[in-house]
Amino acid sequence: MNQQLLSEKLQLSGLKIESCGFIRTYDYLRELKLQDVIQIEDIGAHNIYKFSVRILNQQYIIRRRVKDFQQLESTTNPDPLFLFKKREVIKESMEDQPKEKQQILFNFLKSFLQSENLNDLTQEVLKFFEISEVEYGDFKKFKECTLKKRAGGRFSESRCTRCGTLWGRWSKRYFYISNNGVMYCKGPFGQRAQMREQLVFDYNFQMKYGKAGTGYNRGIKLEFATRHLLLVAPDYFTFTEFLTALNQAQKDCPYMQIHRFSSFAPVKDSHCKWYIDGEGYFSDVMTALLSAKDYVYITDWWMSPDLYLRRPIAIDQNDQINQDSRLDRILKKIADRGVAVYILMYLEPTIALKHDSNHTKLFLERLSQNIIVLRHPSPIPQLWSHHEKIVVVDGSVGFMGGLDLCFGRMDTQQHLLTDLDVRRQFWPGIDYANNRIKDFENVHKSGESQINRSDPRMPWHDIAVKVSGQSVSDLVRHFEQYWNHVMISQNFQKRIQHQLQGNAKNPGNYYKIQDAQLQTTHDTFFQKYKNEIREEFQCQGPEEEFKENLEKAITKSYNQKQRLSAIFPNKQQCNKDFMEILEKIHGQKQEEEEDFEESIVPIKKQFRSSIMIQPKLQIVYEKGECQTQILRSASNWSIGCSPNNTEFSIQIAYTHLISEAQNFIYIENQFFISAVDDNQKPLENKVAMALVQRIKKAALRKEKFKVIVFLPLLPGFAGEIDKDSAVLKVQLHWEYQTISRGGNSILETLRKDANISDPSEYIEFYSLRTHTKILDVPKTEQIYIHSKLMIVDDEYALIGSANINDRSLVGNRDSEIAIVIYDNKKKRSMMGGEVVGRSIFAQELRTSLYMEHFGLTYEQVIDPLSQQLQELIRFNTRRNTIIYRQIFACYPDDCIKSLVDYQTFKSLGDLSKYDQLSEQIVGHAVEFPLEFLCKEDLTIKMLSFEIVVPDINFT
Repeated sequence: MNQQLLSEKLQLSGLKIESCGFIRTYDYLRELKLQDVIQIEDIGAHNIYKFSVRILNQQYIIRRRVKDFQQLESTTNPDPLFLFKKREVIKESMEDQPKEKQQILFNFLKSFLQSENLNDLTQEVLKFFEISEVEYGDFKKFKECTLKKRAGGRFSESRCTRCGTLWGRWSKRYFYISNNGVMYCKGPFGQRAQMREQLVFDYNFQMKYGKAGTGYNRGIKLEFATRHLLLVAPDYFTFTEFLTALNQAQKDCPYMQIHRFSSFAPVKDSHCKWYIDGEGYFSDVMTALLSAKDYVYITDWWMSPDLYLRRPIAIDQNDQINQDSRLDRILKKIADRGVAVYILMYLEPTIALKHDSNHTKLFLERLSQNIIVLRHPSPIPQLWSHHEKIVVVDGSVGFMGGLDLCFGRMDTQQHLLTDLDVRRQFWPGIDYANNRIKDFENVHKSGESQINRSDPRMPWHDIAVKVSGQSVSDLVRHFEQYWNHVMISQNFQKRIQHQLQGNAKNPGNYYKIQDAQLQTTHDTFFQKYKNEIREEFQCQGPEEEFKENLEKAITKSYNQKQRLSAIFPNKQQCNKDFMEILEKIHGQKQEEEEDFEESIVPIKKQFRSSIMIQPKLQIVYEKGECQTQILRSASNWSIGCSPNNTEFSIQIAYTHLISEAQNFIYIENQFFISAVDDNQKPLENKVAMALVQRIKKAALRKEKFKVIVFLPLLPGFAGEIDKDSAVLKVQLHWEYQTISRGGNSILETLRKDANISDPSEYIEFYSLRTHTKILDVPKTEQIYIHSKLMIVDDEYALIGSANINDRSLVGNRDSEIAIVIYDNKKKRSMMGGEVVGRSIFAQELRTSLYMEHFGLTYEQVIDPLSQQLQELIRFNTRRNTIIYRQIFACYPDDCIKSLVDYQTFKSLGDLSKYDQLSEQIVGHAVEFPLEFLCKEDLTIKMLSFEIVVPDINFT
């Protein structure tokens, strides 16, 4: 905001002042528990007078002493008033008449403002009313003032060496406190009012002050998730004012509370729409982008600027169908009309990936100065990536899930292997792709397909979701935290102009959730969450022992109300199994918090840079029909938080929802790598452990319970199994170690249970494959499953970017985003032969997937526990698998137990049987081959190039 805008703001809204009474200085100090440390003389007044200030949509309280009024009058023309020259309010006789003095001071302010031209208010007057040119959006304001700040304290850097300064340098900074957090800049006006950093409140926030806490009498130490900030106030009154504002602001911030699943975000109400595969998703993303008025946030693992969001595309250049749907053209169009576009991309190691994010950055930034692209983590290759996929438009709508805005992702639910129309192509140029044949490279040459069109493309199955409503503000908050961390950690010269400050800032976004209240202990974030869960578990009383009182356990009815409260309401509940898993989840051994100056992770760094988005819109969200909560994997490298406060709420949500499942779990995921017990090092995440424990409980209770898992037939890496395919094989190794091999896998562990005769009665694994003729030659290919989805009991859906592996779930590896959705609206459904009400969102998503994958009708798939349905699924998928074997002899297949078997097996296919047998294939589902290459060592060999990469890179 510049001086002209500030003047217009004052003229437009006026400056309204109301008297709010007074407080005696001793009582004021007592509220802060400082009455024994600070004297009334240190404050410089016996009474402190409060006034409400209103300007535009902001209303806040200022506290002033008589001496502040004296200073105000001395800096302005005193002729009309002479209030203090007459000593009317500083007479000793008025010390015991604060009410009368309050009225005199209020009258003074009213007269003062009436006599002044608001357009000509001096900076000293504006400071008195705490009005500045600082942009703060719609967050509730509590205080503006100047303090000294010591450099350093970030968890993502070692020493503050920017511009030749050394650790410990003190600088004056202008601070702004809101219910979002603390922001600071160099000053309140002009260029100095541009934000340098915003530190948001969350459950990690701690405050220490005074000599004992900081080493300085007027010192204040603020401990955020990403930084420790050491401040010194210029006087005791500013010191107490700053503390008062901080106390009030954090009480008004919902992020200060403990949230379910140890997430940074509360449970909120939103509207949600699911997408199966890319066609509808990309089309709706285009519609939302074109509607943008203020700003767009995009983060992707890979982004292709010349991706068409609507299809088909004509070969003939005179046919302009969907030409305006190309992503770069859309972004240029909205940027040219003033929309700010912020894009955060994964900076890939070019030795392994050929996404050419540098091309994307240069290509898009040339289109408009309103498009800014950042890449992260660094030019130096590292193991972990920014993996989340988010699009947010104006803070009002968000898109998330498994779909990057890049080549290879567009598909329909038909999953065709080739284009049917030679004049208009659904997969033009490079988008006609098959990662199993050849991975992407030279992506800037997008007009050329990198595989022969006589070969089948690899269909792409994915899940995504559109969110509108309150949880969008958490996507905004998440993106801004990532962006600001990246900007501060990189050497950019545009630091002042480009840090994100917050765009969806409105009291409606700060929907209060009555979660467990903030504790005052100094445990880590995860430890505090575990303490809350443990206390709740103990309050419930001991859970029944399954091996004792078996009859009682079997006949005990499951209290549905209690179950709902265990997963969705504000107070956490859990069972014994989840408590055990929680204790074993990564992070249970939290280190002691280090000292202020020593709790820093070294990183090479020269200059700090920050790009701020100035908010323009005020958003009022409607209350949605779904209860939603944003989850994430976030850590020191990705978001700058303390290593002790890594967030892995996605893993906690997975294990909790599985543990609380009543009848049925449906999973689709690109990977399935997890630990069943503590003997499967280096595997850490406990999703498989939660599944095994829940299945064992069902078997003991003789409950109807089923888990269906869909995963790709093969990982999406190029190479043949009998040639150079080390990465493909090692991924299979870890998946089979999770599912069926190694002695501690899911199926092996279940077979050891005396109550389980056949694990397939409780859990089954499937994949997807399709077929067609290309140039009259029969072809087949797997449908690559890239989705990251779990549906529990047709009630809850977990959708996001996180795979079921350690990279996504441990928290301090790949950065991820996800959402848990529970639809309050119910529809009539079936579960285990009983008529039940189920959440519309989850139930319709699950039945639609069943119909697509298994080729069945809605009536056939409505009850996932139906014995008839399960037998039909087994029969069809078994027949489909056999038919593909007879026609194509394609792998993976259970008949190929070794590479020697493969040489014999691949000669058994008979394409001449295609016309006869292909019509018997129902749906796309086939059996996942549990015995494939079971006699081979799939780990990386010593002479392989990949041997230099640690195992954890593949898990």
